[in-house]
Amino acid sequence: MEIGGSALVQEIANLAMETTGPRMRELKVAIEAEDWPQVRSLSHRLRGAWSISALAAEMEDQAANQALGEVVEMYLQLLQIWPQTQTAIQDWLSEISV
Repeated sequence: MEIGGSALVQEIANLAMETTGPRMRELKVAIEAEDWPQVRSLSHRLRGAWSISALAAEMEDQAANQALGEVVEMYLQLLQIWPQTQTAIQDWLSEISV
């Protein structure tokens, strides 16, 4: 906030919300295809999305090991966490823009 103010923070948050949904869909396709380089790449890109960061980092590691069961389990967790994260971001953005 100190560097770019609330407008920059809002822009970054909006970008994360716009890109995470499509990446989650791409991740599902990559997991189903057992496309490990793509799973690793998408997991790495998801690491910046607040509360899902640690889980995405672990998924990236498991994809390197081609551990399908673990990756699927983590993807299911991401599916549960992302809507909650989206809501929290939207609530936070509403608070800072007031």
